[in-house]
Amino acid sequence: MVTYTMYNWEELIDFTFLKDHIKYIHRQDFDFKYLLESLHIYNDLEVYNVTNDEDRYQQRYYDDPTSTIELDKFKERVNLIDLSKKSEKLLHFGSVFSSFRIVRQLPESIKFWNKLIKKMLPNTPTIINVVDKIVDRIGGMDSFIGVYARLGDGFFIKKQKKNNTRAHQKNSRRF
Repeated sequence: MVTYTMYNWEELIDFTFLKDHIKYIHRQDFDFKYLLESLHIYNDLEVYNVTNDEDRYQQRYYDDPTSTIELDKFKERVNLIDLSKKSEKLLHFGSVFSSFRIVRQLPESIKFWNKLIKKMLPNTPTIINVVDKIVDRIGGMDSFIGVYARLGDGFFIKKQKKNNTRAHQKNSRRF
């Protein structure tokens, strides 16, 4: 039996910078109909579904419409300036998986991204304390390597064995 706990990300990570710059909603119910009702959207014309998620790498987003960076493994190009001109009340994104999905070339985008990464740090003393104790128990800083491998859901469950083997081989060569 699989069990899980819903936890508000704002209780784990410092969202102060994000709150100051991006409108977002913390959701506990992931039903699309519930989302629309909570935003008082009752007409499909008020929603623009940005992604259709036909493929894990369906769309790649570009901050610079003149960018010549290739799509790589992505299927479609979307210029963010075009999304900013949409009149719909809600721009709904499906998956935004991949650190390569957003091509950041404009100086203001790069500056924003770098600041976001630096500001979104764990802010829960309990979690930090637990992590510090674990680190101490396994030998202290720089005495181990931690590996995260997403294996149990979606696309990743199909490639579980291959990804696990690849992570092990890659890290075994380093030590």
